[in-house]
Amino acid sequence: APVVCGPVVAFSGAGAMRVVHGRGAGSRAEARGGGWRLVLGGAGSMARAAAALWPFLKDLAAFIAPDPGAQAHALVYLRYNLLATPFSVISMCLGGIFTGAGAAAYTFFVFGSAIWFIRLPLAYVFGHLVWQTSDCVFLGMFISPIFQASVILFIFQTRAWGRFAMIKRRRH
Repeated sequence: APVVCGPVVAFSGAGAMRVVHGRGAGSRAEARGGGWRLVLGGAGSMARAAAALWPFLKDLAAFIAPDPGAQAHALVYLRYNLLATPFSVISMCLGGIFTGAGAAAYTFFVFGSAIWFIRLPLAYVFGHLVWQTSDCVFLGMFISPIFQASVILFIFQTRAWGRFAMIKRRRH
């Protein structure tokens, strides 16, 4: 997503550091609470940035694709992409948190599943079998981050992902 790349990488790195700090101090609550603050703050701020771009989508599409036919496709792509921004940000922030906790396997599984089992099949089904337009390919790309964010949020809230982190232990 053009709107989220740079800032979200920073949120992801901050999430990794927050978890490392919280788990290193032996505080699961600090790691999880800090993660929630980061996810909500990141998704909220990037959703506001996407909303601020919304009135300028036609101009942005014209800048990206000078050809009128390509502009129409770029406009549809940008709409779906901006609508997916909060979900993409949630996923990327939690990916950083899991990486910081040493639980990158969760990120790999969720992101890989979202792409290979949701995004690509839906893009094919919507684009070739159901509606047969390129616009519907982008619909599959919109649903994928929703799935991804939902699953990774479920893991964040219900699984013991922090157990992978190195924890400072007291010596006796």
